[in-house]
Amino acid sequence: MNNALLSYGDAVLYRSGEPYRILAGAIHYFRVHPELWQDRLRRLKAMGAHTVDTYRGSGTPLTSGRPKRTPKLAS
Repeated sequence: MNNALLSYGDAVLYRSGEPYRILAGAIHYFRVHPELWQDRLRRLKAMGAHTVDTYRGSGTPLTSGRPKRTPKLAS
């Protein structure tokens, strides 16, 4: 195992040298009204998740390769 922040070895993910489990949930922001994004992210965090999975849905308008409106994500 090396000194990288994240590393993988012996079928275990390590963060700063300690075993680490990713706890994630998905939010399809394009299916949720923008006024509710912050609430949904807070609920996800309250459930113990520390990672958010999302994707750009088909039909989501693009501007320069990015959705026109996406949630501001912060810890």
